[in-house]
Amino acid sequence: LYRADGSPSNGWLCPVCTDAPVRATTMMAVPFNALMQANPHVAVAHGWTTDKVKSAFVEMVFHTPYDSMFKLFTQKQAVLLATSPTNDPATVLHMAMHFQGKAILQSSAICESLKAIVLTDALRDVCNMCFEEFSLPCLSSACGRCPTKVCTPCLTKWFGAAQPGHLVSPAMLACAFCRGFPTLGVLRKYNRDACALKMDSRSVIEPNTYYGWCLGCYRVKRMMKRDCTRDPPLDEVAFRCAECVDAHAAVDLEWILVESQECPNCHAHTEKAGGCNHITCICGQHWCFECATGFDTAQLVYDHMYTSHRDDGGNE
Repeated sequence: LYRADGSPSNGWLCPVCTDAPVRATTMMAVPFNALMQANPHVAVAHGWTTDKVKSAFVEMVFHTPYDSMFKLFTQKQAVLLATSPTNDPATVLHMAMHFQGKAILQSSAICESLKAIVLTDALRDVCNMCFEEFSLPCLSSACGRCPTKVCTPCLTKWFGAAQPGHLVSPAMLACAFCRGFPTLGVLRKYNRDACALKMDSRSVIEPNTYYGWCLGCYRVKRMMKRDCTRDPPLDEVAFRCAECVDAHAAVDLEWILVESQECPNCHAHTEKAGGCNHITCICGQHWCFECATGFDTAQLVYDHMYTSHRDDGGNE
């Protein structure tokens, strides 16, 4: 049955709405940006009253990336400050909203909520690590992948704790929440040395063992059993694993020929005594010691080591 346009309903309800009203509606969570893109006319509640300005506002906010709020304001000042928000209750009351072809119930209440969030909300949230309140631009993903938001000081302390030659907790090389590896951008920002750190994703971390960041092979290796010391070796600053110590104890010409690499530019034989695989030759060439591939800048070498050599599968 369909009611003719303009005819009064006289309070008539279908059998489903009468006997089981819950079955007639569906509850779902919709992101703010998806709701605004599906209903750009709602921008009238925020002050953008003409169709052209409303469309420009929605396109600007949800389709165009901006590095900072300052850049957004300076480039789009005319649109942002076009008019003042509407205070006409009748305008908001009759503002129908839809999402994925379905009508949204209580749209006037939702419009009022959106208006309050956009115009009066402090745009602040809590860091999930220290639980201090910060403005939204000061919070970012804990690892670049998961949605958990953490402040910059906490991320600096978490990822920056691991240093070459020192005692390392393998857990602090992963996300504190999803336990996954952080993205290259996160490591580059908070611990650039970790971009060159080799990881074996199949290795098993033993809870009764201390681990260190070896300066020789630039891997996380066993340092000592926890039973062998009362306190953790926090004063260790030049840790080298047993394999690297044994290898350098019997250096000979054959070992040098096997372990050295040629500079891709001047072809000089180079031996790596320690540290990461980023090599800067005396000729000025930046290159990766692992595969002898040359790059124009040091940053490109670190990016290459992260994407190509980070997980070596445990191969020595």
